[in-house]
Amino acid sequence: MKKLTKILKLTPLVPLILGLSLFTSAQAATLADVVNSIEKFRTYVETKVNEGTEAVQKLLFEENPNKEQTIVANMGQKTVADQVSKELKQLSLDQVKKDLTENTSKMRTRLANIPASDIAVSSKALVSYLGSQKQKDFAVNDVFFDVESLMGEDMYKNQKAMDRALTYIRFLAIPSQPVSVSFEGIDVEKNRRQIAELQTSKAYEDLRINTRSLTALNSIALNNIYQLYSIRTPQKELGEAVGMVDLQTGEAIKDASALQVRDFLAQRRSRNPSWYDGLEEASPATVLREMTILLAEMRDELNEQRKDNERLLLSITAMQISNNTAIQKTQASDAQRISEQMDAFRR
Repeated sequence: MKKLTKILKLTPLVPLILGLSLFTSAQAATLADVVNSIEKFRTYVETKVNEGTEAVQKLLFEENPNKEQTIVANMGQKTVADQVSKELKQLSLDQVKKDLTENTSKMRTRLANIPASDIAVSSKALVSYLGSQKQKDFAVNDVFFDVESLMGEDMYKNQKAMDRALTYIRFLAIPSQPVSVSFEGIDVEKNRRQIAELQTSKAYEDLRINTRSLTALNSIALNNIYQLYSIRTPQKELGEAVGMVDLQTGEAIKDASALQVRDFLAQRRSRNPSWYDGLEEASPATVLREMTILLAEMRDELNEQRKDNERLLLSITAMQISNNTAIQKTQASDAQRISEQMDAFRR
């Protein structure tokens, strides 16, 4: 912009230079001197016009200094999306399998035995969970019930932080997790005929459909929660894939979470002082290119927002889990009836 302004400032001087040249030529002693003066002026004007044209062309077709960084950052978003999607699918599928097969009673006991502020006296069960731990230390485990364990960081710093987040998710999920029946301790081969009859009975079919329905409903809610977890898990070389740098120091960042990458892409201009300095020196054409790129990025962001809007927010997720308890009560009753019949096989 400064270069173009300098060129435009010289433009009003051209008529003045022309007038002075003609005046000087008129005072010349011979016609040859007049012609020579005009030729010199013509050469001077042509030179200046050519220089101005070249300068304007350079400004119009100036290379965007941020082009390569922008391409790397925007193209790298696919890597981010792919990694998050892969992890999220696996977490969601694992949760479905747990809902269908996990021994709910054992999980409830395990979660109940986590030492915390609501524990008055130490017991063998508590010690077996976290090893030797004094009563005064129980309060440190209250983080397992705090939403900050899930959403308090833009990237989990270590495995311990990831475990805290997963345990918090467990506490969210357990109230509506289907009550399971287990064939543990039963000789399946010896009781194959009876088990086959049991599995085709009306009671067992009711149990199975309620279990699957509750699992499907829970999947909607828990998938949203696992997304919050997935975007905060550290990914190898994810920062490098998008050219991520520390906006304060300029130091390259190799490993990052998807959430950190999203923050970087959103802030890499607005929180980077050198970007503002670059705008001061940039030509109008370069500024227009930057604006066009920003509009394209905004369109991409709106598309991602559309996807996010398809998901239930965390508050609605909690409401959905709560609403599922009505089905869970019916399913628990069916499970109790089946368990009573299965006890006969253990005698």
